[in-house]
Amino acid sequence: MADSFQSVDNIILQPGDATVPYTFTFAACSSATANDGSIPYNTTISTAIIKVFDRTGADKTSEIVVSETNTNTVLTINLKYPATAELMPNQVDRDFSAASAWADVDLNAYDESDDLTITADAIGQYCTLLAASAPTTIGKRYRMTYDLANIVSTWALKNFDGTQTIGVILVNATTGNLEWTALTTGGYRIVSLAANSSGDFDNFTLKEIGTSMGGYSIEMEITLNTGAVMEFDFTRLCVEDKIA
Repeated sequence: MADSFQSVDNIILQPGDATVPYTFTFAACSSATANDGSIPYNTTISTAIIKVFDRTGADKTSEIVVSETNTNTVLTINLKYPATAELMPNQVDRDFSAASAWADVDLNAYDESDDLTITADAIGQYCTLLAASAPTTIGKRYRMTYDLANIVSTWALKNFDGTQTIGVILVNATTGNLEWTALTTGGYRIVSLAANSSGDFDNFTLKEIGTSMGGYSIEMEITLNTGAVMEFDFTRLCVEDKIA
């Protein structure tokens, strides 16, 4: 019998996806002798077991499958983007809930009570965070996210010693993000690009990207109302690190 999946081509998960529903329709054959459906004539789905495997064959079900429901011949699977490890080891360096390892170098004003509020009165003033608090490995790719309010002019985010420019920050953002391939072992330097640069930074994250990217397979074990068990494979589940 032919597979009959409804409105599904590649399944794509992206960072931030928490509950993404995908629907599969297993149409029953039109008659007892027909071969035009996914399940036998006059049957429905009673239960389903869903498994997800990566390209190495490792079971990733708990990381990707949130839940599943089924009604008659329709199975819905709720999927999520797999968790990625946070690389900034100290929460205080991310959310400023207490004294952090961030340090003022020569800014006009600096305050890290509840968030990181910084103001410059000259181009090139900056604060830093040691590499141990935001570590990277040369050659690997990373994404840093942040919240930013009350920005004035522009800032540059660099690595700790200032030899690599990660990106330029010029607008307020909730979960703003910068991506780069590391040329150094990490750390941060936030540098003013104008004589009046200012802003309130908070909720930093640092995660490696590229490790979750790739293809997965979904295996479905369907039990019908007759007690018969059928197995289906769907190999076009893709996890992408790109933020749309």
